[in-house]
Amino acid sequence: LAAVGDGHTYVYPDGPFDFAGIPLLFYVVQQELYVAAVLEEDHRQYLGARLRAVEGVGIDELVRRTQAYYGADNVYGTLVQLANFELFLAKKAVLEDLVPEWQDKSVVNILLQLPDGESRNVSLQAKPRLDPYFHRPQERLALPPLNGLEFCWGFLGSRKEVAYLRVLRMTKNRETYEKRASYSDVTEEVFEFHRSVYNNEENPSFEKALSALPSLTESYTELFEQMKSAKSTSLIIDLRTNIGGWALPADILIYFLYGKDALIDVHRRANIAIRKLSPEYFNDDPDQSLDVLNQVAISRGLRDYPLRKTDFDFSDPMTLEGGRLQESYARRLVEDDLALSPTFFTEYQAGTYSSFYTPQNVIVVTDSATFSAGFMFAQYLKLLDATVVGNVPSQNIGQMGEVLHFQLNHSKLGGAVSRSFLLHDADMADSNAAASILRPDHELTYEKLKEYGFSRSSAVEYALEIIEMKQSGAGSED
Repeated sequence: LAAVGDGHTYVYPDGPFDFAGIPLLFYVVQQELYVAAVLEEDHRQYLGARLRAVEGVGIDELVRRTQAYYGADNVYGTLVQLANFELFLAKKAVLEDLVPEWQDKSVVNILLQLPDGESRNVSLQAKPRLDPYFHRPQERLALPPLNGLEFCWGFLGSRKEVAYLRVLRMTKNRETYEKRASYSDVTEEVFEFHRSVYNNEENPSFEKALSALPSLTESYTELFEQMKSAKSTSLIIDLRTNIGGWALPADILIYFLYGKDALIDVHRRANIAIRKLSPEYFNDDPDQSLDVLNQVAISRGLRDYPLRKTDFDFSDPMTLEGGRLQESYARRLVEDDLALSPTFFTEYQAGTYSSFYTPQNVIVVTDSATFSAGFMFAQYLKLLDATVVGNVPSQNIGQMGEVLHFQLNHSKLGGAVSRSFLLHDADMADSNAAASILRPDHELTYEKLKEYGFSRSSAVEYALEIIEMKQSGAGSED
């Protein structure tokens, strides 16, 4: 499966996340791995060091072997699988597969290049660490806490000039559960999430539990009202380690930030799909049926013949006009999807907060673990002229996705296979979109990371530096 070169098609590697391999947590910067956290206080001296070899196998060769072991869209995807996404370097079973040169399994020998340039051979004990505690560099910037949720917001600085929104995942919010409840049973997930939020073992009715879940619409409303009141100059949208989920958080934010028409326009350009139909496709999405799919396509004039259950569906490309999806077609797709969330769609129909406030600077922060719907979020905002700061995401602009999950009968290993090709910029339709990357406008380099002391908030600090530069430039022009 790795040969497909698709980050959404894989078999999960066997073995626990117990740090029985290399007991260090690596992150990606540019096309390198550096030590972002250690599990033992004595290893603090290695913070910020770059990995050069494992058991004599150089990092370039290790990357090549991983590319043949586990699928990825690009080299950043392979690096982040070794690092903080899949933690391959920390998993003993995977490390044994990737580095057969590893003989003495009680220790693992690595070559690090320290921040001062010194190369050092290091031997680390290879033993299970079931409840690891991460020692990290000292934080330089206090960011609003998630407090167990997937999104949060606040202001950086007392004058509220810079607003900050963190979206860690795109699964646990009221709007997404409302959408999913329209075509699948999410009862237990909703109750579990409700209990985690309110620390209450007693379940209310499903409707009451769902309506009490944290809401993107309500959170964005409060954020944008405060931004407008404070006349905030900048909004930082932090999508680091956002590996996706459902796209609603992105669509709702674009509505608040740029308005309805901008939301439709970005979908016309950046949400074009070719889907492979199959019995598994329809089993995985109970809301879909071949009869309904054919009926809708024929009634809308997309084609005058029915598809079979094993055909490809080219409905999106067939509606292209001037390199974009037809406006009416895209609007119908977007609004039909938004209508599955009553909480947001009520606001959308009212239009009260459409393009409610657009600050001077919209900055998107990404890293190489920004993936899937998290990547789409960043790409949509970039196409709307937001400035991207950080590291290259692990997904390509032209990519496979919308996965079907499976489990092998005998080994019980699980995995996924993509069912669609997705193009997130129609302007690249005639180029090699599958090999394209989202290159940040301001890439976080190793030297810049070092300047910020390898802090977890380095990319956000860099975003603040970019904002200051932009405002200084605007001031000098005036």
